[in-house]
Amino acid sequence: MKEIRIVDDTQRQPIEEEIEQRNRELILINQAGQLFNSTLELDESLTTILEETRRLLQATACSVWLLDPDTGQLVCQQVTEPYGNMVKNSRLAIGQGIAGWVVQHGQSELIADTRLDPRHFKDVDKRTNLELRSILSVPLRLKKHVIGVIHAVDVVAHRFKATDLRLLESLADHAAIAIDHARLYSERKETEILLRKTNALLRRQVDELDAFAHTVAHDLKNPLSVIVSYLGYVLNSLETIPPERLRDNLKTVKESGEESISIVNALLLLSSVHSQQVSLNLVNMKDVVQAVIRRLDLMIKKYDGKIILPTEWILSLGYYPWLEEVWMNYLSNGLKYGGKSPVLEIGTRKEGDRVRYWVKDNGAGLTAEEQSHLFIEFSRVHQGQIDGHGLGLSIVKRIIDKLGGKVGVESVVGRGSTFYFTLPTSL
Repeated sequence: MKEIRIVDDTQRQPIEEEIEQRNRELILINQAGQLFNSTLELDESLTTILEETRRLLQATACSVWLLDPDTGQLVCQQVTEPYGNMVKNSRLAIGQGIAGWVVQHGQSELIADTRLDPRHFKDVDKRTNLELRSILSVPLRLKKHVIGVIHAVDVVAHRFKATDLRLLESLADHAAIAIDHARLYSERKETEILLRKTNALLRRQVDELDAFAHTVAHDLKNPLSVIVSYLGYVLNSLETIPPERLRDNLKTVKESGEESISIVNALLLLSSVHSQQVSLNLVNMKDVVQAVIRRLDLMIKKYDGKIILPTEWILSLGYYPWLEEVWMNYLSNGLKYGGKSPVLEIGTRKEGDRVRYWVKDNGAGLTAEEQSHLFIEFSRVHQGQIDGHGLGLSIVKRIIDKLGGKVGVESVVGRGSTFYFTLPTSL
């Protein structure tokens, strides 16, 4: 006779409840996993993870703490509102607090009452003005490596159960994968941005090399052609050329040679400013300008120029040799383009944490289009009117940029121009 086993309803009910609970957890975990991977932006992903975790556990707050590979500390990466600004970016040493202990030992913790656990780190309680009592803390793992923790807290003691811990551990697996995907996506974006910047820099450098070749081919060719031409004439006519004509020809050769050297020196300066690192010091600009005026003595006499100096000078940070070249360019351009009998007025004033210096001339002024090309390498605004090799103002810009300042021009046609630059007063 077959034995009939009767199952007591009191035994069946807990089993059915357990099965129902597990099914509910699986559904929630599946839904959470889909939500976690709904975005590849790290901040958005973390916000989604924490909000969904807080909703499922009905916790007061949830947070994600990730290991900083540079410092080895745990950094609070994201916190549910309204506590985000109070706790985000907080740091814990490995082993510090419940989260630090979990990372150190690589195992989950359920704290029923923080008052009975000496590991509880009360700094977060002070920042949020909350007395946290219950804590769930689960390690986030990727390929057996702990990358951080996911933390759920509540102000009620004995708030969480073993089933909550099991649910959070399952959510942590999905969260770790979502964080890894978001990190990889972020790194890819950073790499793409870096590549774009690198490509832009390479294009700019190629343009500079093209411009350099253009300058050498055209500007340097002219004085060298003059030198070759006059020397050829002198050699062929050495026995018959009058002494005065010979002297004039040799003077032209000398001037063309000096022009060639000037172009080469400008190119070398442009290159050195790009690569050289210098120490900034407080510079007395009065000394710099007076040294430049002494260098320009013959040019000032040639153009019958006048330079008006300010009564007071303001100190600024800079590098004396480079600033001498800046003033050399501004003042020599003012003498060339400042009209007949040029009058140059130098000025300076304090503007916040910077000092502005300027040279105002009485020349013909510049159109807006001309102004837009002034500080571009190898461009000439006055090409065909006065000789030049299109390097001066581009050198000025590169120097001042390197010194942490800015260059510019203010000009109205028929009313002259004011060329200026700024420099910081402190580091």
